[in-house]
Amino acid sequence: MNLSENSIWIPNHPVHHWVPGRIKSTTEDSVIAEGPGGTSHTIPKSEVLYIKQPLKAPEDLLQLDDFNEPLVLHTLKTRYLNSQIYSAVGPPVVLAVNPYTSLDLYTEAHKHLYRGSDDLSFTAAPPHLFKIAEQALRGLRRSGQSQSIIITGDSGAGKTESTKILLN
Repeated sequence: MNLSENSIWIPNHPVHHWVPGRIKSTTEDSVIAEGPGGTSHTIPKSEVLYIKQPLKAPEDLLQLDDFNEPLVLHTLKTRYLNSQIYSAVGPPVVLAVNPYTSLDLYTEAHKHLYRGSDDLSFTAAPPHLFKIAEQALRGLRRSGQSQSIIITGDSGAGKTESTKILLN
């Protein structure tokens, strides 16, 4: 779907929760939008969220021009579909989406990308649990103080696997 100034997020999609759409007409208190497959949706004007940029999926969610639920979910989904299960929220936070399959993201080559690399290449490296582990180790060495890593999520989200990866 081509995006324009008439592009909005359509809420309450039965599968994706939010989908991009285009305004076709307006009434006094609502917007009629066309969604995927030409479906028509009526949205109260007070609930309309405009798509303000071309849809992209940056590694760091803070690079988004707007920060709202549909755009964040769209970004995480797009990255997930490209086997990019890690996304950053600034330097200290990494979001992980459980792929429920084995991915080739934990090799020795991946470890060396983060471990002991210079600051410039480390900063440019994509988000990963290895990056979080290396940040904690560098903080410990620099300050001599304990470091913490918080892993949270629903049951089955991959907390135990993430902990194993970090400790590796």
